[in-house]
Amino acid sequence: MKNKLGYWIVIAAAALLQVSCNSQTELLYVGTYSERGSQGLYVYEYERSDNAFTLVQTLPEISDPNFLAVHPDGKKLYCVNTMTDEEGNRIDGVSSFGISSSGQLTLLNQMPSYGRGACHITLDKEGKYIYVAHYGSGSMTSFKINNDGTIEDTIQTMQFSGSSITRRQQGPHLHSMLFDPGNKYLYAADLGTDKVMIFDFDPETGNIDPASQPWVEVIPGSGPRHFTFNQDGTVLYLAEELSSTVSLFRVNPLDGSLSAVQTLSTLPEGFEEQSSVADIHMDKEERMVFVTNRGHNSLAYFSVLDDGTLEATGHQPVLGDHPRNFMVDPKGEFVLVANRNTDNINQFRFDVDADSSWHTGTTLEVPAPVCLKWLNL
Repeated sequence: MKNKLGYWIVIAAAALLQVSCNSQTELLYVGTYSERGSQGLYVYEYERSDNAFTLVQTLPEISDPNFLAVHPDGKKLYCVNTMTDEEGNRIDGVSSFGISSSGQLTLLNQMPSYGRGACHITLDKEGKYIYVAHYGSGSMTSFKINNDGTIEDTIQTMQFSGSSITRRQQGPHLHSMLFDPGNKYLYAADLGTDKVMIFDFDPETGNIDPASQPWVEVIPGSGPRHFTFNQDGTVLYLAEELSSTVSLFRVNPLDGSLSAVQTLSTLPEGFEEQSSVADIHMDKEERMVFVTNRGHNSLAYFSVLDDGTLEATGHQPVLGDHPRNFMVDPKGEFVLVANRNTDNINQFRFDVDADSSWHTGTTLEVPAPVCLKWLNL
């Protein structure tokens, strides 16, 4: 009798766990530029069984929340945005939000970012520190995250210098910063100097210092913008804005140094009109790398070969203008692309085996969308 009772307890527990997994709340956070009627930050709940997005919150008081980062614990969100200082001047800032059990946001605090043109924000893998990249001033600022999720004043600021060969490269333009999967090194893409910089990370203080290889130079005029790593951190894929290319680098795990391996165009052969690369991501199975083209207005996709190198596969029209940011569904079922100039976010499904894609018919109408982040609660 006891054995039978134990058996049914195990079965019931497994059923409850399955229900819990199936009822997981999925959320989409959308950052925008505050133009054309934008309501600042948008929060959508996603119902996977119906492929339906429901708007649950907007935060119009947050101006220009143009890049977002979700804390590793799923309970806080951070963004770079514009704010007003005590003298009434518009300045760049960084904001923290608490995430409720339903996914809604509550503002915790705001801090000046101490730079011009804040365009990217990233957290270390343990969620202890924030790093903000400034395109305009070509600088980096870091902050400590308090236990309550609020942002403490600066840990470190760093001004970069240098230039390169095009008219947009007269000075440094830091565009993005990311930690490697092992949380040992912080990498930074500087569009203005054609460099990817490498820093040693001190997890006790949050400070960064130039690594033994402090940077790697890309092809002059490329304009490195965003990048991503494969899951084990052995490969870095770099989206180069000005040359509309994607480059692959091997990562040395002993010192974080980079070695260039491959560069491919993100545009179809024969396309000669103006276009520039924006964002880059990899699917969860590490079988595809996707890159957005602004001008050609497409999502270029590449097959990942056994050695990590890429093979150009095709282009998906994004059904909009200026696809700045996009995201790959964590469960691998679709891609969402934010088209800034046409105020829409379009959903596409990909058949990796067939190298094909198609629009699902789902479109979110959001003014000036520029950043998409996903959270499973």
